[in-house]
Amino acid sequence: VGGTDDSVTHRGKVGLHIATGHPEETVLATVAGLLEGDARHVLLFCRTDDRAADLGDYLTLHGYMAGAPGDTDVPVWLAVEELEAREAAEGVPGVVPVSADVPADPDSLDRRHGRSEAGEVIVLPREVEHFRNIAFRTGYTLARRAAPAPSRAVDEVAALRDAIERAVTEEDIAPYFLVLEPLFAKHDPMAVAAAATALFRRKAPVAATGTSTSSGASERDPAAGPAQQAWVRVFLGVGSRDEITPRDLVGAIAGESGIRGNQVGKIEIRDTVTIVEIEQSVAEKVIRAVNGTTIKGRSVRADYDRPRGREPRDGGGKRSGPPPRKKDPRGPR
Repeated sequence: VGGTDDSVTHRGKVGLHIATGHPEETVLATVAGLLEGDARHVLLFCRTDDRAADLGDYLTLHGYMAGAPGDTDVPVWLAVEELEAREAAEGVPGVVPVSADVPADPDSLDRRHGRSEAGEVIVLPREVEHFRNIAFRTGYTLARRAAPAPSRAVDEVAALRDAIERAVTEEDIAPYFLVLEPLFAKHDPMAVAAAATALFRRKAPVAATGTSTSSGASERDPAAGPAQQAWVRVFLGVGSRDEITPRDLVGAIAGESGIRGNQVGKIEIRDTVTIVEIEQSVAEKVIRAVNGTTIKGRSVRADYDRPRGREPRDGGGKRSGPPPRKKDPRGPR
C-alpha cells in the first residue's frame, strides 16, 4: 500500500485500518483483536486529552479497562504525550502501539511507532492519502488491514440498535408517550432514552445472533435456561466532591476485584457517596476487595446499600452486609 525510495530509510511496517463506520467501533474492534491475540497491552495514542478520555470511557464500558501508560493492571494505555508514553512502555513485553487518530506529521508517526513493533494506525477515509504521504516520508510501509471482525461487544450494541429501530417502526408505542412526557419536562429526552435503554438491556439482553432458544420457551420460563443475572446496589464512600468520574470507579472496582467491566451497571455519583449496581454473583467479592482501598486519595468504605433511605456510616469499619432480619420477640417456634 505504500513504499519508499532510496533517500528514505526503511523503518518498518505499520498496519492501516480505515474506519468506514463509527471510528470508536473501529478502535474497539482493533483493540479487541490485538488483546485476543498476543498483545498484553495496547498503547492507544490520541490527539487530545478529551479524545483520550472519551475513548477510555467507551472502551471501559465495553469491558476493556483503560488507564495511564505503564499501569500493568489494565490492558489499554491512553497516551497523548508521545515521548512520555513510549518511555513508560519501555521494557514492558507485549505492548502494541495503536494510533486512534492519524499522526499529524512524520515526527509524530516516528515517536509513536518507531521504537518497537510498529503497530496499527486508524484513519478516516478522507485521511488515507495524507497518512500515506506521512508514512512514505518517514520510511514506513503500510499494510492494509481487513476490517476486523466485530467483537462481541460491537455485535451486542448493533443488535440493540436494531431492536430499538424495529420497535420504533413496528410497535404501538403511543401509550408510552404518556409515561415519558413528564420525564421529558424534567430531563433531556436523550438522557431519558438512554435510561430506558439501560433498563431494557438489563431486563432482556439482546442476543447478537438474533436467534431464539430452540425450546421456544419464554424468557421467564426456567426451561429456557438460567435466569438473567440479578443486580444489587453497593454503597461507596466517595462522591463528586472527590472529583470522581465513572471511569475512575469502574477502573478501581475492576482493578481491585478482578471482575469484568460489564459486571458493573448504573453508577449514581452523589455529593459525598456513590451508589453502584453490581452483578449479584460478584457483589460480595467487590465489597471485600474495595472496602478500605484508596480512590482519588480518599479511603473508601464499601457496603451494601441500605434500603428505606438509611445512610451508611461514614469512614471505615467492618462491612455489615445486607440488613439482618428482625428477631421474633416470642422466641423460636
